[in-house]
Amino acid sequence: MSDWKVELIGDRFDLEDLPDWFSEGGIKIETSDGKYFLLSNTFEELTEESEIRTEANRLVKLINGIGRVYRENLQTIGIGAIYGTDASGREVIFEFVKEIITIRDKHSDTITENNGVVKKDSYTFQFDKIRKLLQKDVQVKMVFDYLSKPAMNWNYLYCILDAIEEDIDKPVWKEKWASRKSVELFTRTACSYKAIGVKARHAKSKIKPPEKPMKDQEASHLILKIVKQWLENKLS
Repeated sequence: MSDWKVELIGDRFDLEDLPDWFSEGGIKIETSDGKYFLLSNTFEELTEESEIRTEANRLVKLINGIGRVYRENLQTIGIGAIYGTDASGREVIFEFVKEIITIRDKHSDTITENNGVVKKDSYTFQFDKIRKLLQKDVQVKMVFDYLSKPAMNWNYLYCILDAIEEDIDKPVWKEKWASRKSVELFTRTACSYKAIGVKARHAKSKIKPPEKPMKDQEASHLILKIVKQWLENKLS
């Protein structure tokens, strides 16, 4: 089997941006007949459908992690059918039961320019550089392990902050990636049962909640903003 490509499934709001986001380097995402497909140079040496699915799962995990840094409300991208070509040149499709996709309201990231024109934000990711960074940098791998989870929670966000601060060996606010006040509000909220209930990292009543706890969406926005700046600093 050769000419492998893997169908990607998810919310069209996310899928439609993937060809622009991942258009350079070792992977490519293309669209055909309303479907989105993952192609990778790592597929070229593989011959079995099971090998392709394993490799595709690894790549999609990374795609989800990278995508979430730049779009906080990214819904998890999954894989569907796998397409290949046999020795006779016939296309063979390996079907797979698709996961259930949660429907959500769309709202795109936008940029308002000086002339008042509003346009959709766009990114092209340095996929190869990030993949190489993952292979050699333990802290980056750790952060992406959390980012690729189907949904963020306070514990995951706190662990991401821990990993980044261990990597730079100082509080992130000293790098001016966030204010000291916002980081301290995040950590106090995350550790207080009185502030966020069972979502908290601790249940000790002696941990006093902040007067105005940070909201879930604010916490996610803060940590992902820090991740973006930390990652761009590493790639520069």
